[in-house]
Amino acid sequence: MISAYEHAKSLCRMVKRHHPDCELWMGGSIITPIPHKMMGLIPEVDVGVISEGEDTARELYRARQRGIAYDDVTGIVFRRNGELHQTPPRLRPPNLDDMPKPDWELYDLMGENGYMSYHGMAMWLLTHRGCPFDCTFCYHERDHRAHSVDRVIEEIQDGVDRYGARRFMMADDLFCVDRRWVHEFCRKLIDLDLGIEFRTTGRANIIDRETASLLKQAGCSGLAMGFETASPRMLKNIQKNQTPQHMANAVQACREVGLKPELSFMIGNQGEDMDTIAETVAFMKRELLTGPMFFATPYPGTPLYEMARAQGLIPDEEALFRAYGEQCVDIVINITEFADDELQWLRDTAQRTIRRHYDKEHYKRVAHERLLPQARRLAIIASGYEGENMVVAYRSLFEKLVLFSENGNSNGNANGNANGNGTPPAYREIPIVPLDRLAAAEFDAVIVADREMSPAAKIKLTQQGVLDQAICPYDEEYHLLKSF
Repeated sequence: MISAYEHAKSLCRMVKRHHPDCELWMGGSIITPIPHKMMGLIPEVDVGVISEGEDTARELYRARQRGIAYDDVTGIVFRRNGELHQTPPRLRPPNLDDMPKPDWELYDLMGENGYMSYHGMAMWLLTHRGCPFDCTFCYHERDHRAHSVDRVIEEIQDGVDRYGARRFMMADDLFCVDRRWVHEFCRKLIDLDLGIEFRTTGRANIIDRETASLLKQAGCSGLAMGFETASPRMLKNIQKNQTPQHMANAVQACREVGLKPELSFMIGNQGEDMDTIAETVAFMKRELLTGPMFFATPYPGTPLYEMARAQGLIPDEEALFRAYGEQCVDIVINITEFADDELQWLRDTAQRTIRRHYDKEHYKRVAHERLLPQARRLAIIASGYEGENMVVAYRSLFEKLVLFSENGNSNGNANGNANGNGTPPAYREIPIVPLDRLAAAEFDAVIVADREMSPAAKIKLTQQGVLDQAICPYDEEYHLLKSF
């Protein structure tokens, strides 16, 4: 991918330095949208393969073996006598099932150090190619096609039977495109009862309760969806073809069946302002959602990139390519009316606001569903961020509340030092006490949110029987079913 530009370029140099006479081919989305530009930036590449490359690579290999020119190999750009030549586009294969299955025998999958049997790594599958949607920020092939359900099931069965795979990753641009295809796939996988789990990709305007339920029953453990924004105006600007109601419905469907959606959001697209950011924050708080908020980033081959070029925002393309990060966590090109430091502050503040609200509401739910009404005296084992949020959530719910910290204070904004008059440290008038002074018998319940206790502290609490009876608000099953 283009985000790997710097690594790919250095790798090409390394290969040519050690094997100067080799012929180097490069493909993928690093070449496809801007083949001539990329061949100019990486002179070590001899042939650029445009779009899908299986048939192209085979024809290139045969032509090279026979010593004939590459003019008749469609879908490439190549060097000859110091000049670049591009052949006509290659027609994409209409039936993906004609493609051979990946040869996993090339890898050490089984045995004592096998990737699958020993390390439990996920086996990656490609079930669909391309995506039919036209989001302005996303580079992908628009020509969407799918393998047959039976072909995908066969690959999964092979992974289980031959390589010991129990986890799978559907590496598609978009897996949940055709509900009928997804439903047929899930039902066949349910009938096989292979005991596997898989993660995949979905879309808010496609996921309904039936689809979510079938995915969950089939073994789906994570459904990635890009929500991007909850502003109707911004959704229209980026041509997302979904609405905030689609997003809310998709989350509700996942919650009802216990399927974990892995959500992502975006800030800084064209037209972003204070109101549109506020709409997204309000939506996430209302629906009790969290997820990373990435910066809008123009990639070659996208309408966003062409817009940025037209506005003169990309004076040096290679400098931009070098600046790309894997997940747009930094501002690369700012296409908003905000200054860079303003946009950065807005993103950081939005994420902090959302996370704090999410945690506090989750803690309240834990109290009402797992502690109240019998508990009146609560001991909290937490520090820093978690401790502060728990105090805010619980101080009005319990008669006695004490915050226990391993170092006797809070690492966050709480006042963790004794005052000049000798009074103990406290946060919002809730005492902060060293963890070794915890006497569980003095409390109706103990709740543990400190996920970084020392081994010694864990051993001591276990010996006292505290951890066996304590409630953890991040208990995996409970957390999964209640909020995301």
